[in-house]
Amino acid sequence: MASVEEDKLAKLAAQGNHKALAELLAHFEDRVYSVCYRMTRHPDDALDMAQQTMLKVIQNITKFQGSASISTWIYRIATNESISHLRKQQVRKTTSLDQPASSTQNNARPASLGSMIVDNRELSADLHVQKMETKRLLREALTQLDADHRTVLVLRDTQQMNYQQIGEILELPEGTVKSRLFRARLALREKMLQLDPESPAPGSSTPGSLENHASGNRDRKSSSTTSNTGKVPS
Repeated sequence: MASVEEDKLAKLAAQGNHKALAELLAHFEDRVYSVCYRMTRHPDDALDMAQQTMLKVIQNITKFQGSASISTWIYRIATNESISHLRKQQVRKTTSLDQPASSTQNNARPASLGSMIVDNRELSADLHVQKMETKRLLREALTQLDADHRTVLVLRDTQQMNYQQIGEILELPEGTVKSRLFRARLALREKMLQLDPESPAPGSSTPGSLENHASGNRDRKSSSTTSNTGKVPS
């Protein structure tokens, strides 16, 4: 469904059209769950956050003014719900996101999540093991990032959003989005090296999409996803 059609449905729903609202919710259901899953990395938590998101959409759709696209509006609710959940689970670090980057910064541009893992070429047994270990470290490192860093990485590298879209969802200037993403990738690099100092330097792998390794498809009856299609187990 094109964004124009989504916005038309949203306008009808805002006017009290229940059929349009139901269609809108069905259209965004999987996408909302996907964002929540990548943020929480837990199927049950993701389902709770997705349900909370949809409930808020239902409760507030009549307030939707159309100043932003309906997708931006719904993603904003989903990310805010997920961030709130994550902040309740961990003590916030005192270091500001806008402070100078740490000592791990170098002249090389931090790699995207996708470029940290991966390769579609055939791998030897040793390289295959190394690839799987890197994926494991990546998943674990992601869970240790603070909510703001994790959010910008999820929106950029798994949802494939541009800086403008991320800025609209997080209500941040594009420049702040770029600097936050830069620091988020540095933080991810630090976490991976802390978990395994001998691990390959993130960014040294050949480019690839994290989407192929962390798609987090919904499974309401199971707490894990299959790995034989390149999806990362939860």
